[in-house]
Amino acid sequence: MQFPFGATTWAAAAVLALATTGCATKKYVSQTVAPVEARTTKLEKASTEHGDAIAKLETGVSHANERAMTADSKAQEAATAAAKASSQAEQAQTQASQAQTLARQSSDEADHALSEQKTIVNNLDNYAPVSTVAVHFKLNSYELTKEDQAQLDSLIQKLGTAKQYTIQLQGFTDTTGTKPFNLMLSRQRAEAVARYLALNGKIPLYKISILGFGEADPAASNATLKGREDNRRVEVSLLELSIPGAGGSSASSMSAGDPPMAATAQR
Repeated sequence: MQFPFGATTWAAAAVLALATTGCATKKYVSQTVAPVEARTTKLEKASTEHGDAIAKLETGVSHANERAMTADSKAQEAATAAAKASSQAEQAQTQASQAQTLARQSSDEADHALSEQKTIVNNLDNYAPVSTVAVHFKLNSYELTKEDQAQLDSLIQKLGTAKQYTIQLQGFTDTTGTKPFNLMLSRQRAEAVARYLALNGKIPLYKISILGFGEADPAASNATLKGREDNRRVEVSLLELSIPGAGGSSASSMSAGDPPMAATAQR
């Protein structure tokens, strides 16, 4: 079939128009759509990078929180330990202060005792007996009876607040037994009296002197029962400091008119 000239021309024109339109569309796409796609891709990439950065930041924040919590826990533990150490230090300081106070008191007491000892030694010739009592014992015994204790209590009471005094304890036995045994027994009897005076009368030991004589220096004949009873004894002598020209003794609790202490009834 043949087209007239006009139809052919119009067909060619249509094809040319379509070709021109297609070229224009591609050009529009390349100039408009492609840059938008590029920006979109860039934005998506940036968004992804931002998301990764945010994720890393959140991870860092989480780690920082964990480290902060750990540091806070350690700080609390350190504060607790510091408070405990402070309390222990205060207790140690208190104990040290108490120990120092006791040490000063002990030192003062020791100095006082040493001073009194020096006074006694320096004034030995000025001590004079003011009272003597005899405490008697059963055969081969050094135990104090109730009567003996009452007699020593009377001596303790008589001392009162006296300061310048000393007590001499001389132990004796009868002739029953061997001399070595009697010598030991006489000292044990003197020690029993000293122990009672120290514990019950709170008399300092440095004020007490002890000596056992055994069967020497009998007070009565050992040939009789009563004489042997008299010889089983501890003679307790109270000596008081009396400085010449001082107007009397220094043991103010014992007046010059006090009679000597009576001996116990002989057993």
